[in-house]
Amino acid sequence: MESLKWEDIAAGKFADAIRKSRGVCILPLGCLEKHGAHLPVGTDLFQIRAVAEAAVAIEPAVIFPPYYLTQVQCAKHQPGAVALPGRLITELLEGVCEEIARNGFRKIILLNGHGGNEAWLGYAAWMMAHERHRDFTVYLARLSDFYWANARRYAKLRQDDGDDHGGEAETSLMLAIRPDLVRMADADPAGRARRRLKRLPLCSPHRWYADYPEHYAGDGRYGSAGKGKAKLADCASNVAAIIRAVKRDTVAPRLREDFLRRSRHPAKRRQRHNTKTRRG
Repeated sequence: MESLKWEDIAAGKFADAIRKSRGVCILPLGCLEKHGAHLPVGTDLFQIRAVAEAAVAIEPAVIFPPYYLTQVQCAKHQPGAVALPGRLITELLEGVCEEIARNGFRKIILLNGHGGNEAWLGYAAWMMAHERHRDFTVYLARLSDFYWANARRYAKLRQDDGDDHGGEAETSLMLAIRPDLVRMADADPAGRARRRLKRLPLCSPHRWYADYPEHYAGDGRYGSAGKGKAKLADCASNVAAIIRAVKRDTVAPRLREDFLRRSRHPAKRRQRHNTKTRRG
């Protein structure tokens, strides 16, 4: 099958790619930040791209080029992080989605590969859906929807219950997809939460920094290529199921149109409704 990576498609073949993908484009979102001492700063970027490629081999969809200009403000104190202002990355994401749609894709899956993006992407997707009329529908695939969910293969091999950032799963995935960039000899002992805000009875924007100032959570020394292949297979099958569901979905686009139509002049519609009620 011909490549469905956006950058690989010839201009004259985009119509074919839209048809094969049924108008679905995946935008995998990574970042550039520290992942312990043994993994590259592009870990999230490499992983989410590999997951997307493995998923579309099961269920076709076009994959947008590597995208790393996302929310990573809490990593600015570590070398290698690229953390642009929030307003800029939000406007950039909206512009990219609009360009994807302008090229003919009406369903866009934001496939998140970075935990620090979850809140920001929720906001960005919410604004794109409600702020003004757009001729495309955005879907947000969170880490809980595919990375940690239905991990049947990986769960049998997992050893570290405290696995998280730069830990067993991410180290294993990188050993499976880019072993040349992993330096297992540099892996530190387990990074555990310091809980420096444990007495604060509410959430703080510095929660992550309070727990993991060295940007390492879990124990990468448990990583292995075999576990990484199992993790990749789990993620790929989960994302393929998401792609299939998005292709079949007719409700979200209809709700988007209905909401935007009703939100244009709600006062006038309410007035017409009251008038009809009085006459009735």
